[in-house]
Amino acid sequence: MKKNILFLFLFTFFLCFSKINALEIGQTLDDGQTIDAVNPVNITIKGRDTQLENFITNKWRTYVKLDDLCSDELGTCKVESSNDEEIILTRNYENMDNVYYKTSYVYKDNVYNSLLKAPNSLDFTFGETMTSPDVSPVKIDDILYVPIRFITEALGAEVIYENQADSEHASVKIDFYSNMDLDFNIKFYDISTLKNDDYTTMEKYDFKDLSDNECYDIVVKIGDTTIHNPKLFTQHENFVKIEYNNNVQTNICLYDEPTNKSLSFVFNYNGVPLLYNVDENTYEVVSLDKIYLTGDMSNISKDNEVKLKVNYTGNKANFEKYATLKWQGNSSISYEKKNYTIKLYEDENYEQKYKLSINNWDSRNKYVLKANYVDYTQARNLVSAKLWGQVVKSRDNVSDRLTSLVNGGAVDGYPVLLYINDEPQGLYTFNTAKDEDLFNMSGNDEYLITSDSYKDDSLFKARVDFSDPNTGWEKEYMGNKTDEEVEDSINKLIDFTINNDGESFKNGIGNYLDVDGAIDYMIYFYYICAADNTAKNMLWATFDGKVWFPSAYDLDSTFSNGNADFTFYTYDTMLPSFNDDGSIKSNTPNEMLLWTRLLNNYRSEIKERYNELRKNILTSDSIIKMFESFRRQIPDNAYSDNLAIWPSLPNSGEDNYNRIYDFIKDREKLMDEIIEKF
Repeated sequence: MKKNILFLFLFTFFLCFSKINALEIGQTLDDGQTIDAVNPVNITIKGRDTQLENFITNKWRTYVKLDDLCSDELGTCKVESSNDEEIILTRNYENMDNVYYKTSYVYKDNVYNSLLKAPNSLDFTFGETMTSPDVSPVKIDDILYVPIRFITEALGAEVIYENQADSEHASVKIDFYSNMDLDFNIKFYDISTLKNDDYTTMEKYDFKDLSDNECYDIVVKIGDTTIHNPKLFTQHENFVKIEYNNNVQTNICLYDEPTNKSLSFVFNYNGVPLLYNVDENTYEVVSLDKIYLTGDMSNISKDNEVKLKVNYTGNKANFEKYATLKWQGNSSISYEKKNYTIKLYEDENYEQKYKLSINNWDSRNKYVLKANYVDYTQARNLVSAKLWGQVVKSRDNVSDRLTSLVNGGAVDGYPVLLYINDEPQGLYTFNTAKDEDLFNMSGNDEYLITSDSYKDDSLFKARVDFSDPNTGWEKEYMGNKTDEEVEDSINKLIDFTINNDGESFKNGIGNYLDVDGAIDYMIYFYYICAADNTAKNMLWATFDGKVWFPSAYDLDSTFSNGNADFTFYTYDTMLPSFNDDGSIKSNTPNEMLLWTRLLNNYRSEIKERYNELRKNILTSDSIIKMFESFRRQIPDNAYSDNLAIWPSLPNSGEDNYNRIYDFIKDREKLMDEIIEKF
């Protein structure tokens, strides 16, 4: 965390500076101190040997010129103003962000009482006591000299004196902790469960799990140092209030129905103010974009589009246009809450396409409004798609065409609220569609087809015939080619898979298949338990009309989620297993022949690639963070409102996110064990 922050140190002495003429050894200051030496001390600031005009008193206090200490060259501080009653200094801290501090020290009874305030949106107050310096600034020939230790420590420095008894070799070393890279770990504990010094009873890593009207202890760990009850906090408005229990316990307490679940806090570490911004655990106020559709919906179906007006309002775009709408999907059409394909148009004749440029996507006019009916979280489809993009882009020999795509050939999207004729339809995700725009296709030898059901041809056990009503395939983009030409290309891959195994398979499959891409897809669907994506819900594409590669689509039945019967898979569902003769069987629904061939002929390659992906992409920690990132996009009330509109939503009583996290961790361990046997 290396960003600039302004730390405003307002040091009020309420003392008149001593005004003395000359700078001489043996000179007595107004407070009784005597100057013992002039310019004898070597001063090192932030690792740099520095020559500053200075003197030492008989209390072995080192004074320096304030203007020298706060010079631009040193960058130790900046003098905002100074007079006989106060000095205002500023200092930049590299590891802080988005807040500045005002510290007013009021002198009373030999103690400086400080009141800290952040005059911005973070808005916090906290009182603490600091012992006053036992020496005062002085003016000599109208030049202000200040005690270097007190000033620099107040600005966050560690000051070390060496060889104090030997004036010729004495030195002062000054360093700022704020220039260090510090690793922060934060834990939240329900204080109602704490007994004595037991801080391990209940750990809270997630603000989502913090309950309203309850208080929590915060423990911060920096490296090997654990700090309970850090002193200084910032708070976002309407989230937490900070309470102090007789200067012993520091608590964070939630307001009733907080609208903002986001927190940064500051604490002192050896006198240094350090700011921690919570990243993965931050829940900021979010407002979902809204899509309003108006018009006659009576004749809508999968094959029949209805013509509507569309009004889009939100953070990502604002427009009023025209749209066509139809049902989208296969098995999902039977669900009460429908998916829709939406196409945008400029004119009321629906002739001129409105190509929307939104969310860093290439402009297009066709999108999908996905209901995610089987997934209460709304997260699995899009998180899985982003994960597929990471897998694709990590491949050494991947095509530049794929790495330039948002998710490497998978869809992308974000949550929205949908209204039809002013009736709320609840949560949807606004997604890119499975068409040529998804792959930026425009050439004659570029094809995109979809296997959308479990049939012999989609299982690579029979040839494709688009004219057969029982085919398991759909045409998406044909590159101006005939059905027969595209069939011939994909059938060469299928025929070779059917008729070859062993060495002949390995020697020739690369003429028809992107083997590395297929291995990635197979590892990926095993890891996420994409039981509905091993032959069905697959995109098959080619950029040259010859070599095909798979891509992921419709991924809501992943990470434990079932489909037709709305049940959950156990973590050991659908994994490679071994036959009695030692060969590997795919153990996928309806047995896809291509995966069986790859599993039995590319064991070492699969194992090597799996272990590579497990280093930083297919890891439980990183994937859980992806789910949490998606989760932060949806306010809590949007889930409850969605359920109120669609009370039949399956698994609405489940803690779906924790189920996902538990599944990921358990399956990951089992996958490691299985792949190790390859």
